[in-house]
Order: sequence, then structure tokens, then C-alpha cells
Amino acid sequence: MAEDVYVNEIQGITKKGFRSLCRALTVPMIEISKTRYVETTSFLIAMRAVCRIGEKDFLVPGCNRLRRNLLKDTVRVLDPETFAKNMSVILDELITAKTLSGGNTSEEVKTAAKKAANRLAETSLRFLPLIEQNNHDKRAKKIADNEKDPWKHSGDTGG
Repeated sequence: MAEDVYVNEIQGITKKGFRSLCRALTVPMIEISKTRYVETTSFLIAMRAVCRIGEKDFLVPGCNRLRRNLLKDTVRVLDPETFAKNMSVILDELITAKTLSGGNTSEEVKTAAKKAANRLAETSLRFLPLIEQNNHDKRAKKIADNEKDPWKHSGDTGG
């Protein structure tokens, strides 16, 4: 589905904000000509993963709580390991929600949802090294910024 549909449906979000949300959810987008598309099932599965009962609040990039630095009990990125671990429960919750809302879910839809979840999990796991490197870089920069002499621990005895 085109990103414009989501932007029109979700009040207060821009195209840039929606793209940031998709990156935070690790849901890939497909760009054809001047339009970007999101695979609906993957997006719904990722949204279900961050909106489960008992999960911390998920902060969309650019939201007010981020601007005010109110980060307690929140997450900003879908954790690929947690998602992979809970994938079958997430799918069951989606199917249950569909059934409770009066929908009928066929085996074909269930199979398609499981395939989409597997693809999403595989895509997310590919980003783990990048996420860890980014976290390491942030910690290193924070330490360097707090040190008056960042070279004092380099092992140089000076003599």
C-alpha cells in the first residue's frame, strides 16, 4: 500500500515521519517512481509487536515525548531478537484480533502472515550488527566527551 494512504490515515504524521516509523519498526519500503510502498502485512505485524499488552510505550521519531526527553519506560526501535522470540504469539494475537472484530481468517491468510513475519524477522536480524555498532559508537562518544584528556587511558606511559 502506498505511504500516502498511511499518512492520510494516521493523524499528525508526515511522509518523513512515516518513513522514520517504518525504519524504527524495521519494515522495508519499496520505491517505485515517486511513490513509496509498504507491504501491509509486515507493517501490521510490526505494529502489533510494539503495541502488545505489557510492552513499553513505543516512541515514533519526532513525537513530543522525544522532544521533551521523557524516555522512561519507552522504546524507540523494534527489537529484532524480541520480535523473533515472540513472533508466533504476535501472529496469534493478530489472528485473534481479526476474529474478535468479526473477521474471518482463512488458512491462506494465516500462512501469508507467518511468511511475512518470517521475512520481517530475517530483515530485522540483518540490522543487529549495525544497531550494536551504533550503540557502541554512542557510548564511546559519550565517554570521550566526558573525558578531559581522552588519551590518558591509551597505554602511553609518556617516557
